[in-house]
Amino acid sequence: MRLTRSILALIVLATAILGSGCARYWRNRGRDALNLMDIGISVNNTWKPQFSCYIDFFNLTPFGYGHLDCKELGIGNRQAGWIDYQNHSWGVLGYGHERHGHGRFNPLDLEVARPEQKDLTERPMFTNGLGGAFAGDHRPPRIQFIECNRSFHIGWIGIQHTMRPAAILDFILGWTTFDLLGDDDLPPPPKKTCEKALEETPETTPEMTSEAEASQEEMSEDETSEETSEETPEKTLEETPERASDETADETPAEP
Repeated sequence: MRLTRSILALIVLATAILGSGCARYWRNRGRDALNLMDIGISVNNTWKPQFSCYIDFFNLTPFGYGHLDCKELGIGNRQAGWIDYQNHSWGVLGYGHERHGHGRFNPLDLEVARPEQKDLTERPMFTNGLGGAFAGDHRPPRIQFIECNRSFHIGWIGIQHTMRPAAILDFILGWTTFDLLGDDDLPPPPKKTCEKALEETPETTPEMTSEAEASQEEMSEDETSEETSEETPEKTLEETPERASDETADETPAEP
């Protein structure tokens, strides 16, 4: 009987210790699954037509042109659903530029920004192709060299697809808690400066409101007193001659 109780106590203790890590483990497995590929239908959020016909294999052979700022129904950058999509890219095989991403930009994500670019607030433009991917200040993150991007969009609708072969291996090894791509426990994107300013702005309280109303009343009373003081001399000057003439007429003796 004592042995059974000891075993049950050990099971409860192990569950309590591993419980917090279990949720994180399954969350990371879900992120790895969403990171296998990006695929979805791109749809304009305005009536202005847009165009994209762009292909890139492992950031080495960019070819085509694309300029899209639209919505996408699908999966992209570990996000699923109705998400934002951006693709400003062009390439001529040996050289090109690419700004490409889904959803909210996170500079802490090593798939969309280099480690030294953690303070960025918008997606950077990278150079790719054999002539631009390995040197300069605009070289892409290392993880993007395992991606194959395809973007086709004409007018108001299209299809987007990004394949990551190494992410398949990362997903399989992730079940053993080995993080091949180093993307587990990804921190959320930092809040923008404007959002911080809104958070730091103090809320209006009833006391502040009453004080503001009292100060407004005092200001209005002061203005009224100033206007009254300005009008009084004018009226006095206007009334003085009339009173003087009346007093003179009263004091003049009547003729016999």
